[in-house]
Amino acid sequence: MSGRPPRVVRYFMTLEGPEPAAERRSALDHEHYVQKQVRAISEPVLAVLGLEFDRVIGDDAQLRLF
Repeated sequence: MSGRPPRVVRYFMTLEGPEPAAERRSALDHEHYVQKQVRAISEPVLAVLGLEFDRVIGDDAQLRLF
């Protein structure tokens, strides 16, 4: 980081790894946020509804072919 780092460093997960928010250069790693944040919140709710996270977001499309 350029200059003196602040007391709290805000960062984003990018395709190149974590980068400070103020100096982010790479594209965001959307898959990281889906798997680490959205999935964790969604799975308990979807379980009550009898649904699976991977099926809801369409990640199991290939598995259903077999």
